[in-house]
Amino acid sequence: MINVFIDGYWSTVKPKNSRQNLILALIEKAYKTNVKIVDDVNKSELILLYPFFTKKQKNRLKVIGNLYRLAKKKPSFSSLMGYPHERIIAVSHENLDSPDWSWFKNLLLTHNIKRLTFWPEEIDPDGCRFPYWWNYVQHEDFELEPEFYSRYGKPLCLQKLMSPFQPNRATLDRIAFLNRHLRYPRNNQVKILETFKPVDIFMAPKTPWNGTKHALLTDYKYIFCAENSCGYGYETEKLPEAWDAGCIPLGYIQNPLSQFSDEVFTESKIDIEKINAYPLIKQKPDLQSLIRYIRN
Repeated sequence: MINVFIDGYWSTVKPKNSRQNLILALIEKAYKTNVKIVDDVNKSELILLYPFFTKKQKNRLKVIGNLYRLAKKKPSFSSLMGYPHERIIAVSHENLDSPDWSWFKNLLLTHNIKRLTFWPEEIDPDGCRFPYWWNYVQHEDFELEPEFYSRYGKPLCLQKLMSPFQPNRATLDRIAFLNRHLRYPRNNQVKILETFKPVDIFMAPKTPWNGTKHALLTDYKYIFCAENSCGYGYETEKLPEAWDAGCIPLGYIQNPLSQFSDEVFTESKIDIEKINAYPLIKQKPDLQSLIRYIRN
């Protein structure tokens, strides 16, 4: 049994066991033992650190960091966070190259924390690549609880992602636009899309949809799935979801060092005429590299 403390995670959805989180399942594989989630960091043998810090945690980092700077000393990360040990693995599915998350990027690099991020080995040889969308693929030997896949409604099918695009039998020759806001540039993007096809906007909580996201996408011929920001190896989960549902993706621009097949793109933009000839990905997600990294 290995005791794991999870910090910086959304408290409302924090996993309770290894069937609710792929990383916890990988930890069990790496150490060949069961994981026990503990609420007391002092009882932990391993800490999983996510970037969703509370305001109190951020203030603590700032205050203690300033004190160390005045004393001209470099603090250990465990002393900054009040942890009893340095056995920490950071997990960030956010784009650490974006200004919004640069504080977490600097934290990881300054203290050389072991990390699972979007960054490929060419950019970050000290970390290990773990794109967000990998969480929601149906991996061999890993069967998580159905609720884990509630975001999309079902696990993503690897066979579909590794095959040329197969369009669904959509009844609506329209564009589904799923977003959290219509602020710039999203408002202008809608206007551009409307010159091509009618757009139906779904935006929680004002205009939600019934049923799962997968069910919604299979009703539509097109889906807008632009990337939120630019970063090395950063990839939206929206593109694999569209591919799985057979809903033609619009608006995606490929980031540098992407794992999505270059052949699908023309000048880094999705080429609708090519998606029927090439797979989205050429290789299965490398979970064995993740397991080795966690073990070591």
